[in-house]
Amino acid sequence: MRVFKLSFLGLPERGKSSWLNRTLEIYMTIEAVYCNACGNVLEENTATDQKEHAPCPRCGSTLRRYDVNLNVKMHARAGFGMRHKRPGEKRPLSESLNKPEYSTKHKKVIEKTRLIDRKNKRYQETIRDYESGEIYHHCDEPLDKHLGHGSAKKRK
Repeated sequence: MRVFKLSFLGLPERGKSSWLNRTLEIYMTIEAVYCNACGNVLEENTATDQKEHAPCPRCGSTLRRYDVNLNVKMHARAGFGMRHKRPGEKRPLSESLNKPEYSTKHKKVIEKTRLIDRKNKRYQETIRDYESGEIYHHCDEPLDKHLGHGSAKKRK
């Protein structure tokens, strides 16, 4: 069986706050091998090159025809983000997001949820596995204690 797996992570367009993750899995199995000239069913390795094919016992042809079974699965995950802005204020009162994101550490798509609440002075972030629900990271702390992360990191 030959397996192909493709993943796409769509980032939001400028001015939009939604994410879409699509995973497409294609499974291909070769069910049967036939002689292309006479239709005789052949028992041979599907990975062999045409030059290495043994001649058909019925007609002597080395041309082959394959019956292939394709199984396609598609998974889609969407996310969103929002900012609660105040007139005359530079920073939003609160920011929130829930989105799929590819984790290079875990080598798969994870769910990231974040809330920055400046009114109640809280920072919350959770990173979890979509399939198992396992929480890889959770942070719930006062906003003034959440220093040295993201854009607030000290430059080298």
